[in-house]
Order: sequence, then C-alpha cells, then structure tokens
Amino acid sequence: MAWLLRFIQHLKNPVIPSAMPPMITFAEMRVSSLKIVRIIQRQYFPNELELLRDGKQFMADPQVKD
Repeated sequence: MAWLLRFIQHLKNPVIPSAMPPMITFAEMRVSSLKIVRIIQRQYFPNELELLRDGKQFMADPQVKD
C-alpha cells in the first residue's frame, strides 16, 4: 500500500527520482496503515461513521466480541 501511495503521489507531483528515498519511510508506512484502517472502517462500519460525522452518538453493538 505504501508503494502504491508513493506512486500516486509521484503522479500528482513529480519529483526528481534521486530526491526520493529508495526505501519506504516510517512516515509513508504510517500513512498507508491509516489509509487501510479507514478503508476497512468505511466498508464495515458505514452507519457508525455517518453518525459520527453528523456529531451523533450510537450504541455499541453488544454482539461485538474481542
């Protein structure tokens, strides 16, 4: 995911290849991890996200298990 995000960023804002670190950085890994979490949340919790965006509260599902 980090490589994909780097590629997309490069398409939007080309930089000189030598200015780009050859390996994925910690910051890029963190951004990609957060992006994955957000994608999963949108897929599995759309109603809860909608309520949170609207500033409303919701009841936790008692069937959610650890």
